[in-house]
Amino acid sequence: MGRLDYVLTDDEYIALARHEQVNGPGFAANLRQQRWIMTLVPPITFAILGLLTDSLQYLLPAGVLLGGVLWFSFPSLYDQLVSRQLHAVAKRGGLGRTGPVVLTWDQWRLHENFVGMGGYVDWTRFIRVDESAEHVFLLVGNADGVIVPKRAGAGVAALAAHARRFVGTAPR
Repeated sequence: MGRLDYVLTDDEYIALARHEQVNGPGFAANLRQQRWIMTLVPPITFAILGLLTDSLQYLLPAGVLLGGVLWFSFPSLYDQLVSRQLHAVAKRGGLGRTGPVVLTWDQWRLHENFVGMGGYVDWTRFIRVDESAEHVFLLVGNADGVIVPKRAGAGVAALAAHARRFVGTAPR
């Protein structure tokens, strides 16, 4: 039914990780929880210290102020941390295999020939089909799936549309 040829780079793995960081159900919920914890710990800690040292009127406002600063700066700080970690792993070659990919598909499954190794995924295994400005992500799990850069050509849209027909149809 279709064929795409492209080269997979570390940038694609970074794009998937960044996409899942924001859009992945488990990742997004975890990020919200971390933000709340980071915001609430300073006021609570400073309030306890204020009660213990009889300085509540000074320490509680300082804790609330610090919590507010962390609330507003957390997304930026977290983004910088993740970016540094991903680029460090990419330098070591640990994000995943890179190189030429031949992706073909028929009505039953998606076939991937990647760096001389082949594999396939039945359409019903895909749990999500997500898109960013530059990629289509065919996901079989959280942050696990097939990354297709849109630069691969016009067939990317057809592939995404075909895959979406099968999301949620896995036998239970």
